[in-house]
Amino acid sequence: MIILNTERGFIEVESWDDIKSEAAFLENLDPSKHELKSVIGFYAFKEKGKCGLTTCHQPHMKGFIVETKKGILTNIGKDCGKTHFGVEFETLSKQLDKDYKESKNREKLDSFNSQVESVEKNISELRHQAKGADWVYNNSIKLISLGSDCNEIVVRKITEMSKARVSMLTLSTEATEEEIQIIEASQSRQIQRPHIITKNIAEISGLSVFYPENNLREILVLDLEKQLGLFKTKPVDLMTYSELQTWVKFVDSIESKLETVKHTIKAGTNLLNLENLKPFSALIIKSEDKKKFLSFITSLINN
Repeated sequence: MIILNTERGFIEVESWDDIKSEAAFLENLDPSKHELKSVIGFYAFKEKGKCGLTTCHQPHMKGFIVETKKGILTNIGKDCGKTHFGVEFETLSKQLDKDYKESKNREKLDSFNSQVESVEKNISELRHQAKGADWVYNNSIKLISLGSDCNEIVVRKITEMSKARVSMLTLSTEATEEEIQIIEASQSRQIQRPHIITKNIAEISGLSVFYPENNLREILVLDLEKQLGLFKTKPVDLMTYSELQTWVKFVDSIESKLETVKHTIKAGTNLLNLENLKPFSALIIKSEDKKKFLSFITSLINN
């Protein structure tokens, strides 16, 4: 890869021969007889090429194309640049790198401008489709909200499991005498009464919908939709270097965020399944409260 900064902007040169064929290019430049004028390009090769300075000629894979005040061009590595042209080389090479990044970022955002409506449409479809993101979020949130129609014991248990990121629903109860005797026999030791045992009830699917990084409202509404709306008000050609970096970082994150949303919607539909949620009724003592919980999850899933 060879990049040159020209009056037309940054261009990619096809071959190193195109550089060497320039009349002003010199493969043996004596740095003691020249002063640096500008750093006009950079390169990165798969194979090593020699430095253009007579005092070096060491092979390297990455470097810069420089122009002297006499109008001579040559190629040098960063170490030679620092050694022979000092702070000026460092300043100019850093500025070239910054200008190139700014140019590529502006180019990328200009291209993204034509894709914004398509991304917004995709987000809208993910939100409003049958059993989409809005359905998953609005219904799953009731399972972890105290004060909702969901049983309080279940709410606390789901919250606890989600925070611990465990999917096995367990129930701790006082062991019966028969259970204690079985444990004593298997462990060859006496157990103090009362003894609490924990039983595995069921593997619960879809609890990842409650992980902070999978929050559908945060991703789709407060992040993507809000930022896309703001982006459309920002002319790319007026953005500063820092703004360009920020927006490119946002644009680069969109695809992975949408993938997270798709996986979370799938997790949510698995979670909001009658057979998946029924096992939580084992935590509820009163039969009347069990009925209310089963009625609640049935209406939740069918709304």
